[in-house]
Amino acid sequence: MKRICAWCKKQLPSSPDGGKRLVTHGLCQSCHRSILAEYGRPLQEFLDELEAPLLLVDAHLVVLSGNRRAQEVLKKTLPKMKRRLCGEVIGCLNAKAPEGCGGTVHCKSCAIRRAVSRTYATGKSLRVDAYPDIEVDSKLKHIQLRISTEKLGKVILLRIDKIARPARKPKPGGKTLLKRKTR
Repeated sequence: MKRICAWCKKQLPSSPDGGKRLVTHGLCQSCHRSILAEYGRPLQEFLDELEAPLLLVDAHLVVLSGNRRAQEVLKKTLPKMKRRLCGEVIGCLNAKAPEGCGGTVHCKSCAIRRAVSRTYATGKSLRVDAYPDIEVDSKLKHIQLRISTEKLGKVILLRIDKIARPARKPKPGGKTLLKRKTR
């Protein structure tokens, strides 16, 4: 089955991710580059029309922009998001450590950091679950984020597909009826 660009209707070339673009689905690279210029729309306006929370990040996880939905979900204004590391924007507790986002021992296994780095290096779109500890209203919360990444030129689109509280871990010595998959 041939895949076609949803914008220009031309056949899509094969891509490093095998045609599995998770964020923008069926748009060719050419349309990605020209869509804003063609319609004279600012990038921020284009991002704001997208329904899913979306961050535009560079290879070092610095947030370059975020759409309105991301601002609502993360409870931060665009100026508070721009030029900050992703961990700072989502409120990860490790980002508040003296070493900062990316500097702690825990950051090496950060699913978001690893997904963005891998997508940037390979061009392969990814969908991963991450489990950061964040601070909300001076309370520690353990959350589950499902994110999708896609490389567009020299930036990564990071879409937040899901935010939830993960299922509670069984108490030590307690019984569980279901075996849980390890992460």
